Amino acid sequence: MPKATYRIAKGDVSPWVIIGPGGSHVLSGEDFRTDREAVAALRGMFAREGVRMETVETPEGLVANVTYPPGAVQPTLPRSGDRPVVTFQVRASAELARIVHDLAATYDTTPEGAILRAIGLLKVAADARRDGKGLAIVDDELNVDQEITGI
Repeated sequence: MPKATYRIAKGDVSPWVIIGPGGSHVLSGEDFRTDREAVAALRGMFAREGVRMETVETPEGLVANVTYPPGAVQPTLPRSGDRPVVTFQVRASAELARIVHDLAATYDTTPEGAILRAIGLLKVAADARRDGKGLAIVDDELNVDQEITGI
């Protein structure tokens, strides 16, 4: 099973920071007042099915050992300077996975990028609906070819 180790250390700007496996700061936008608060944030980030996390006190401070379930991919975590992110684990049928990969190839992005674009489009639809508007596919002269409903 894949494993990763995170160190909780005193920070320069924030009182406590989380240092990831590659040495980069994780959740750098957070201001942890105590080492236990940093551990709680890390535990919350890994609070998904099958991911185990145990903390160990060492002379250098707290260390969090994370064990992922079989077949899981370690998430890409935010680096120092990145905006905070949320990591999702998605289970999909083979057909949906193929569609996501095809869309990623079409738009020259990753599967994650394709999903983010889809979420962006859903947000546009939700905003339009909230404003009493709708979505449609139009031709070059802006004639409605197909109205999109049910979103």
